[in-house]
Amino acid sequence: LASVLLRVGCRRVAELDRGTQHPAFVHRAGTETPPLGGYEATALYALGMPMRPYAFRWKAKGATPSTKPSSYDYPPPKGAQ
Repeated sequence: LASVLLRVGCRRVAELDRGTQHPAFVHRAGTETPPLGGYEATALYALGMPMRPYAFRWKAKGATPSTKPSSYDYPPPKGAQ
């Protein structure tokens, strides 16, 4: 995974193995394998630019709430809707 990230232009790379035996992957916007809303394995997300003030993670209406606390289940800030 580290070599793939270096080839696509990353300057700094960290490859972490939590011992779950899940294969490493790279999902990148605009490719055949775009990022998913969530993964079974631990995932590290990288943003190409800083998030704007009051940014929040969007989740579709009717989606099943997470079983673990996450920002997906927190409402957006007032006035940001």
